[in-house]
Amino acid sequence: MSTGPAPRQVTVKRPLGRALARRRQVSLSLLQLTYIAAAAILGTLLPRVQVGSVPTDKASQMLFAIAAGVLPLLGIMYSLLFLVVQWSHSMFTPRLNLFRDHPAVWHAFGFFTAVFVFAITAAFSLEDGAAASALVPWTAILLVLVAVGLFRILLTTAFSSIQLGATLRAVAGRGVQVIEGVYPQPFDPTAPTGPAGPLPPTRAEVHWPHPGATLQRIDVARLVQAAARADCVVEFRVGVGQVVRQGRAFAAVHGNGPAALSPTEVVDCVVTGPERTFDQDPALALRILVDIALRALSPALNDPTSAAQTLDAIQACLERLAARDLDVARIAGAQGHERLRLVLPSWQEYVSLAFDELLVAGPSALQVARRLVAVLGELADAIPSARRAPIQRRLERATSALQQAFPDEARAMP
Repeated sequence: MSTGPAPRQVTVKRPLGRALARRRQVSLSLLQLTYIAAAAILGTLLPRVQVGSVPTDKASQMLFAIAAGVLPLLGIMYSLLFLVVQWSHSMFTPRLNLFRDHPAVWHAFGFFTAVFVFAITAAFSLEDGAAASALVPWTAILLVLVAVGLFRILLTTAFSSIQLGATLRAVAGRGVQVIEGVYPQPFDPTAPTGPAGPLPPTRAEVHWPHPGATLQRIDVARLVQAAARADCVVEFRVGVGQVVRQGRAFAAVHGNGPAALSPTEVVDCVVTGPERTFDQDPALALRILVDIALRALSPALNDPTSAAQTLDAIQACLERLAARDLDVARIAGAQGHERLRLVLPSWQEYVSLAFDELLVAGPSALQVARRLVAVLGELADAIPSARRAPIQRRLERATSALQQAFPDEARAMP
C-alpha cells in the first residue's frame, strides 16, 4: 500500500513553525495597565527631583488643566472607533476589523489615560508652599505633545480605514504576510504529490469541551513536541477559521506505542475566539475581499467600480499563493517522523473561494464581467502551468458569461 509523499521536513525551527506557533501578544489590558502604572510612578517620584523651580500653584493649575483636557480626547477616540467600525460593517464587511485591532487605537487609549494619571498624581504630590521642580511642567508638556502626535496618527488611521483603496491594500498586505508565513517554500512542480498515507490506529478522539467557537491558532511547536514524546500523530479534522463545536471531535490522536497523548494536551494547544483572525488563516483575506466585492454589487450599494477594484487585490493574493508550496499540512518533528496533520485549503479551494461567488454575481455588471475576464487571463499567464486548470475553467466561464450578457463587448475582444 502506498504511504503517500513523505511529510515535509518542517520542524519547530522552520518558518512554518514560527508562523503557526505564534504566541499570544501581551494582552491589551496589561499593556494599558503598564502605561497607567508607569505614569503613576513617574507622577509620584518626579516632583521629588529638584531641577529648577516654578511656583507650585501655577504648576498645580497647569496639571489639573491637562488632566481635564485629556478626557475629551478619550471620548473622541471612542467615537472614532465606533463610527469607523460601523462604517466598515455597513460598507465593506463585518469581518473587517483592521481599525478596531490597529495598535494605534489601543496604544492611544493607554497613553491618554496615562497622561491623565500622571497629571493628577503629580499635582497631588507637589508640596504646598514650596517651589515645584521645573521637571514636572516640562514633562507634562512633553506628554501632551506626544498625545497630540498619537491623536494625529489615530485620525490618519481612521481616515484610511474608510477609504476603499487603503482598505484593499491593507487586507491584501495582511493576506500576503500570512501566506508567506504559512507557506514559506516556493512551489516546485517536480516535487512528488499524492494522497497522504494511512495513519496509525486511532488511540483517542479529542472532543471540544467548551462552548462552540472559531479556531484561531494552533500552537504547532508545543503540539509537535508533545506528540514526539508520546510517539503519536495528531490529526486535526477542523481547520483554522472553522468552528469547533462543543462535544464534537475536532482532532484525533493516532499511534502504536504504549504512551498516549492526553486530549487535554491537544485542547491546551488550541486558541479559539468569537471570530476569524489573520494569524494562521490564509483564506481570511480572500473571504474579506470577496465579501467587499459582493457587497459593492448588491442592490443597496450598486457600486461595480469598487467590485472591479477589489478583483485586483484578489489577484495579488492568488498570484502569491500560486507561487508557494501548499503541501504543508503534514508536519514532521525533529526526527523526521510525521507528528501533526493539519486541515489546510487546497489550490482548488482557494480559487473557488476567490471567484465562484463573483462569477455568479458579477457578470451582470459590465465593469466586473470585463475585469473578471482580464484578471483570470492574467492569472492563467502568470501562474505555474500545473495550477492553471482551475483558473482556465473559470476563465472560460467568465468569457461565456460576458459574451451572453454583452455581445457587443465580446465581439470587440481580441
